Formats: sequence, C-alpha cells, structure tokens
Amino acid sequence: MKKPSRLFAMIAFMAALLSSCQGDIEMLTIINEDGSCMREIMVDADRSLLTTGKYDNDDPRVARIEDGWELYWGYKDDNSRFPIPMSTERYDSISREVGPSRAVKDTVCVYARKRYASVEDMCAGSPMFFVDEQAGIDGSLEKEFRWFYTDYVFTEKFSSVADYFKVPVTDFMSEEEALYWFSGTPDLYAGKPTWRYYEFLEDLKEKAYRWVFANVHYKALSGIADRYDMVVDPPVSKDEFIAQLGDVVKQLASYDTYKLEGSAARSIVSSHFGSDAYSPFINADEWEKEELYEELGNYFGYLFLFYYNESIVMPGRVIDAGGGIYKDGVVTFTVDAGRFLLKDYEIRVVSRVVNVWAFIVTAALASVLFVAAVYRKRIAAYFKDRR
Repeated sequence: MKKPSRLFAMIAFMAALLSSCQGDIEMLTIINEDGSCMREIMVDADRSLLTTGKYDNDDPRVARIEDGWELYWGYKDDNSRFPIPMSTERYDSISREVGPSRAVKDTVCVYARKRYASVEDMCAGSPMFFVDEQAGIDGSLEKEFRWFYTDYVFTEKFSSVADYFKVPVTDFMSEEEALYWFSGTPDLYAGKPTWRYYEFLEDLKEKAYRWVFANVHYKALSGIADRYDMVVDPPVSKDEFIAQLGDVVKQLASYDTYKLEGSAARSIVSSHFGSDAYSPFINADEWEKEELYEELGNYFGYLFLFYYNESIVMPGRVIDAGGGIYKDGVVTFTVDAGRFLLKDYEIRVVSRVVNVWAFIVTAALASVLFVAAVYRKRIAAYFKDRR
C-alpha cells in the first residue's frame, strides 16, 4: 500500500506553489463614518502584472483580483501610488536599480484597491479564496448613537473550514492544541521549561500527522461507498458503512501509519465490520490514485498557506481593539486558516466619534434655558412688585 508520504509531498508542493505565486499579503481596510469603506490589498509584483495590468487568477492563489479593482504599484515602505500598467522601459529601469542580486518584487509591490458602499458589500466581495471557493466572510458595521458621541462597531466573521476535512482534528488533539499548532494561539507552553519544548512540539506534530493520515484513509475508504453495489454480501448498509468510517479511520491512524501496509489495513477493516467483504477494495491501487492526493493536498496546502495581515482604520478613536494590535490609529489582525479551522473566527473593532455638534446644541440649549430662567425670575419679580 502506498504510504501517505505522497500527501506530504503534495502538501509541500502546494505550499511552495501558493507561496511562489502569492507571496506575502497585506490588507488595509478603511471604514468611513457614512458606512462606506475601502479595501486595499498588497501583493507581490511580477513583470507581467506590472506591465500588462492583468492579474493571473488561474494560478492557485489565496487572494484573487477580479474586475472592478483599481491596480497601482509603489515602492515598499512608501505611500506613493502609481497607475498600472507601467511601461517596459520603467520596469527595466527599476530592475537595473535593484541590481542583479535582487528581484524587482523585493522593492516594488502591487496594490489592488476597491471602494464599497457598505461593509456587507465589501465582505461579500472578498477576494480571499480557500482552494477554489471564495472564503466565507460576513461583515457588519453598527452605529450606536449616544448623543455626545457615536460608537462604530466593525465585525468580520470567517466561516469555519472544518467541513473540508471529513475527519475532525479534535478526534486526535484538543481544540486548544489544534489552535496552537495551526495558529500559535493560545500559548500552551507559557511558563514551562524551554528544554522540554521540543518534546511538546513532537507530541503535537504526531497528533497532527495522524489527523492528516486519517483523512487520507477516509478518502480512500469512501471510494468503497461509491461502488457499494459491487460489494459482495456487505455486513452493513451503505449508509451505515459511511457512518462508521470515522471510527475505522481512527483505528487506522492509531496504527503505526508509516508501516501500515495493505494486509494490516484489511485486517483492521475486517475486524471492525466482522467481515472480509471489503478486502478486495483495500489494495495499493486505491491508495495510489493521484486525485486522492491532489485534492487533499489542495485542502491541506491552503490550510497552511491561507495567511495575511489585515490592518483596520476606523472613524474616530479606537476604544476596543478586540484582540488586535493597536498602533498609531491602526488595528492589525493576523488572519490564518488555523484560526477558523475548528469554528468561526471573528474580529471586532470598536471606535468612538465625538459629536461636536451635540456639544454645540447642548450648550446653546443650556444658554437658552439659563436666559429663560433668569428672565422668568425678573418678570415674576416685576409683576410681584406691581401688585
């Protein structure tokens, strides 16, 4: 039987491909008082994109720029923006400036910018993709009017990608361990001796690998369900077979997976169902199908490479950064698939705008009331004296 090392080769290939095509992604989101917003994405620049203005969405990418985005280029760490496409002469000039030891993309990047009427429209039109589907992102902006000030509450929720993986990771590690392994939070090792950190990581890696292997086994065994009418004297119905696959693959994954051969797998499956009816389908051919590793390689590749930093600028003064890093009026979140592998992930920022007009109106009303009160006393005193 083909060992699942092929999957890791496919994951490594997808990770390298995504990384080379995509590079680092930085996202800027600006929320305005009227509810409109703007989003700008920074991606690596290549010659074709810079000189033609055409963004190749056929390559596997986490961010995909469709029609309606304005494209600019600029030097890194510089706020200047220049329209795309640039001339080939300009590109060649920049290439000579950076020298032979560096690439143009090390100095220049591309900015894609789009404006929206609302946060809901912005999130519905998200350019972020997980495999071949648009990432599920919902957003909202709530205004809470409090007379002297108005609070703006921006939320962005990322739908869980757990359904991509038929065997849940929590079958092999706790929710906290999974979050730490895939996203680095929460810090489960805080306050523990450094010299044992390697042992701690090795334990998590083993659990994560077994989860990966379990999904390989599930995918391979589910092929039996696709041809269930060919199974001779099946011990259970097709629906029951599918329902029990999760328990079977956990047994397979608990085995020393690196040494799992066809005979051992057939033995485990036969023992679980009390029948050899499925043994003819458990062979090297099932575990060597390219599409098995390509599909899972895509899922796991995006799981590891779906990563970007989102910087959010809110109207007024930020009063709650919601777990993000606040600096110089900007709240920055790291968004990666590990954070919404198990459940939905939400980022939330609250800002406050002072309503200057409310102070003016209040002062004016107070003045009017004060004057009215003074004149009322004088008028009352006048009529009292007349009596």
